[in-house]
Amino acid sequence: MIHRFIIGAFVIAGTMLAGKITAHERPNIVFIIADDLGYSDLGCYGGEIDTPRLDRLAREGLRFRQFYNQAKCEPTRAALMTGLYHPRAGLALQNPSVTLGEALRAAGYRTGIVGKWHLPRNPTRKEQTPIERGFDHFYGLYDGASDYFPSAIGRNKVSLDAYTPGNFITPLDHAHFRPHDRWGHGPDAQRFLLQSTFPEDYYMTDAFGDHAVALIEDAVADPSGAPFFLYLSFNAPHTPLQAPTPLIDKYRDLYRRGWDVLREEKWTRLQANGLIEPPWRLPPWRDDVPPWHELTTVQQEKEAHRRAVYAAMVDSMDQNIGKVLDALDRLDRTKHPGLSDNTLVMFMSDNGAQAFDNANPPNRQVDPSHPDSRWCMGAVWSAFSNMPFRYNKQSQHQGGHCSPLIARWPAVIAPATITDQPGHIIDIMATFVDIGDVDYDALDVPPLDGASLRPILEGGHRPPPDFWGFEFGGMDLAVIQGEWKLVNFRSGPWRLFNLREDRTEMRNLAWQHPERVRSMAALYDQWSQDTFGNDQRIFAQRRTRDRLGPQHMRYTEVLESNRLGFYANPPIGVTAAGIGDAPGAAVREIHEIWTLRASGTGMAATGRDAFTFVGKPFSGDGEIITLVEAVKPSGKVRLGVMFRATLEPDSPFVMTGLNPGPGRTLQIVRDRPGADSKVTRGEDGVLAPFFLRLARHGDKFTASYASADSYVWKDFATTTVTLPAEGWAGLAASSGTASETVEVIFREWENMVTER
Repeated sequence: MIHRFIIGAFVIAGTMLAGKITAHERPNIVFIIADDLGYSDLGCYGGEIDTPRLDRLAREGLRFRQFYNQAKCEPTRAALMTGLYHPRAGLALQNPSVTLGEALRAAGYRTGIVGKWHLPRNPTRKEQTPIERGFDHFYGLYDGASDYFPSAIGRNKVSLDAYTPGNFITPLDHAHFRPHDRWGHGPDAQRFLLQSTFPEDYYMTDAFGDHAVALIEDAVADPSGAPFFLYLSFNAPHTPLQAPTPLIDKYRDLYRRGWDVLREEKWTRLQANGLIEPPWRLPPWRDDVPPWHELTTVQQEKEAHRRAVYAAMVDSMDQNIGKVLDALDRLDRTKHPGLSDNTLVMFMSDNGAQAFDNANPPNRQVDPSHPDSRWCMGAVWSAFSNMPFRYNKQSQHQGGHCSPLIARWPAVIAPATITDQPGHIIDIMATFVDIGDVDYDALDVPPLDGASLRPILEGGHRPPPDFWGFEFGGMDLAVIQGEWKLVNFRSGPWRLFNLREDRTEMRNLAWQHPERVRSMAALYDQWSQDTFGNDQRIFAQRRTRDRLGPQHMRYTEVLESNRLGFYANPPIGVTAAGIGDAPGAAVREIHEIWTLRASGTGMAATGRDAFTFVGKPFSGDGEIITLVEAVKPSGKVRLGVMFRATLEPDSPFVMTGLNPGPGRTLQIVRDRPGADSKVTRGEDGVLAPFFLRLARHGDKFTASYASADSYVWKDFATTTVTLPAEGWAGLAASSGTASETVEVIFREWENMVTER
């Protein structure tokens, strides 16, 4: 039952604008967004979680294979709500713009929002609240996250607001609400309420679904016949992971099978359902991810348990989306024929799955099924959710900002279709302005950054955008132009990928296309200056290494007592060794930045080496590439990349190296066990940062270097040495003496096997 506390006449703000589409022809719009959902969590996107209602939406509508968001909660919502890039709109929508609610209400739509607002997360003025930004009704969170059960939600978390005084709509009893502490005074006492108590069976995702249905029922009962716009913004499956126990138990046996088996099965489904092209490759697990069978029984149980809670949250969200679809069908059958056919329902996620883990050991003392659990999903399951893509929330690689998008509009959209035409979150406002017949030019605000998706929804072709820019935190940057994508990771150098041939971003083509790197880098800088209004977010001004913050994407083991372990440093898939007499050697990795504390006399001419080595097994032909970012100049230090037969100090090897004293490039070779090493000198004056490369083709090894911004290799030495096909490849550094250490910082280390 829908409760109205104080019945008041409903007033539509704004006037109906003249247009070619009448109010009865324009569609109703239900836009649904999930929070931190991975690309492949849904069944219709290859996932293992039970999502029959969203799968139904896909069967009856259109799936996008590449739809882009802004990789983080607030930036995505700011762009969604305004049709502007988030720097132009402002994360608190403080810059000139109109919201979806304001634009559609001006065109005669009834507007409502249920769920997470987060624009900003803690409004300090009532003008920042949803009902002051175009929405007639609001039930949900101003904040960006919340607990899900009453025991931890708090009495100041959930709001119930109404644009028209007294016109509150809720399926809950009015006794659960009280006037808002900040704004609930005078006339606003009839506009702003807080939920101070909760029913015993309250679960936030269920409450959002129930309120969405209540708003739909109220909207279609309006005798004016005005179309409605409902924005349903779930906070699930955002942490903390909390779900009803029966739903959690439904999934525990599934995840006890382990992430390795489940990953292979998901990859097969992704290929079978048309979401993957044959040239695309599945990225390997990161080096920090342990094989499932190497975990202890207790660790396996905890990992399976926490993933089961996440799956239960997604399952619950799907059930509540089902309530919305069922309400449309029921009203279509009983009171409003054609309602379902002329309602556009869209679903997406605000960014990729997040990889944060519990930073506070007491968080793991609570059972993951407990209503007040503070567990997070962790880095491995996050990577599993974001398959087939790499990285996670906040990254501008595909795993961070490519999300599912499903659209159903039976009167317009052909069922069971998939499109590879790209879309962007800034296109949503333009789409709704188009189909809602909004006179946007009359609103006296900046022009939209996006373009309407309507041609794609109608089965046609939309001219591709000139380009899209992306930025997060002054450290993760990208630009997409046609099928090309230029992107970096955590303030690192640019990487270049061809999204048509390699959407999983496995082959960095920057070295094959240096001119394209330079032109797209200039395009990013121009976009950044235009969008931010200054040059503070251009590539050259990205965050320095010491300001990158904590590591979020590495596996952290669950210890037997539930205490928080630490990810192995270096990661378990990497071997760090003091070759020979290299005391004090140490290796640390964070944000894919490798810091070697190196000692030892070096790659000796006397037949026995003494240096610090970080490497992985390597087979066959290929190349090693790294960026030497920082090193203290010294005439004794040697550093570089190396192919090596064994980890014994007298092993044969080939190395592309540098003596940072004069900045001299070197090729160092030992051609047989115990032999003296031989040095070929290259050029002087090579100063950090710079790239080094060592390429192997059979017994031929070529040494090269490049400046950090040229992406053009300069070969300086070639040698022929017989090394076994199976060996080691990695980073090497020495201080020149056993009594001293030197710190060398590498990044962008890649061991790349030549494809056969």
